[in-house]
Amino acid sequence: MRRGYQQYCALARALDHVGDRWTLLVVRELLLGPRRYSDIRQALPGIATNLLADRLRGLETGGLVRRRELPPPAAAVVYELTEHGQGLEEAVMALIRWGGQFMGSRKPGETFRAEWLVLALRAVLPAPAPTGVTGTCEFRTDGMTVTVTVRSGRTEVVAGGAARPDAVLTCAPEHALGVASGRYPLEQALRDQHVTATGNSQTVIAFAHLFRAARDASGVA
Repeated sequence: MRRGYQQYCALARALDHVGDRWTLLVVRELLLGPRRYSDIRQALPGIATNLLADRLRGLETGGLVRRRELPPPAAAVVYELTEHGQGLEEAVMALIRWGGQFMGSRKPGETFRAEWLVLALRAVLPAPAPTGVTGTCEFRTDGMTVTVTVRSGRTEVVAGGAARPDAVLTCAPEHALGVASGRYPLEQALRDQHVTATGNSQTVIAFAHLFRAARDASGVA
């Protein structure tokens, strides 16, 4: 049986459930939707198969994850967060926002997936979006694309490209989150040539305003 912290404290109780190494990264993958075991394994390079199985069992036992069999033609077993597990989203998003300050440069051997940027952008972009910000902007980075669409104050972030993006920002992964969170102002990133922008210039200006609002909301100086 897994040892707990034996402390009458809400934080300790939370860590009893999700404090083990890799556990919150499994939760991160499931926040993106139901996943097969092989999908989770592929998204977590470096985790041993038996350790992943152990973490999933622990999450199931804690009532945070359940298994579900998809009907034909898929006929696959997927893991998904329960309603109880979905309650971790706010905490994960807060950790992403806090962890952004430590990103720095990408180290050799560090992997990157567009889905992780999707969650990061959802975490840092303000809701609702500032008045006057509208349009579709793609982030193209490391051969992957993430699309941010703002309509009527509502922001949607998805992996993949748009049919007709209004603007495209191309940059390295280490600059994408910095720009979107406002820690690295888009105007400065463009001057430094760490980001290139194509498409409608008014949309680029509008999204620069969106990213400034993300910085102001986070309290970053």
